[in-house]
Amino acid sequence: MGIRQVSKDVKKSLGRIENAYYVGGRGDGIPKIMQLFGCQCCSWSGSILCPHGLLIGKKHSNGICSQRVLYLKEQLQIVGTVPRLIQNEEAVKLKMVTDRMLWQYSETGELHDDFKALNKNLISLIDKMRKQDEGIKFQGELTVAHEDFRKLVEVEAKRIEERNNKTRPGEFTEEVSDN
Repeated sequence: MGIRQVSKDVKKSLGRIENAYYVGGRGDGIPKIMQLFGCQCCSWSGSILCPHGLLIGKKHSNGICSQRVLYLKEQLQIVGTVPRLIQNEEAVKLKMVTDRMLWQYSETGELHDDFKALNKNLISLIDKMRKQDEGIKFQGELTVAHEDFRKLVEVEAKRIEERNNKTRPGEFTEEVSDN
């Protein structure tokens, strides 16, 4: 199943949700939204962010809590695409892991061996997300600037042509009169 189909499934699930009691699935296995964002892979699980205080490895009876679903729906409206929503979630997970490592470092004085690699991955992911946002903005500005430039060139070309028509070199003839 491609990313387009996964995106379509997640958007469809989140689009149907009004009160977060039903997230989809009609006998065709676990809904994609629960595979990607459910309790088993929730960045809130085992942290103070979990409104239910679930520990890592524990889950709700339906696999995802209503607060999480409503949060995801709100985030999808903000970021616009499912791939970007997934990127945001991965960045949050990496940030939580590295923060935990820093907290342990402050307590024990020993920094986890994987901290450097995880922090580098986090910075790289955030940088890619920033470039994606800037690329979209830049592309939009470039298109507008190109159209404006084309209009400017057309207007200037007309002015130059009109000026050339008005200032054509004329023929001078000299008439000599006998008077």
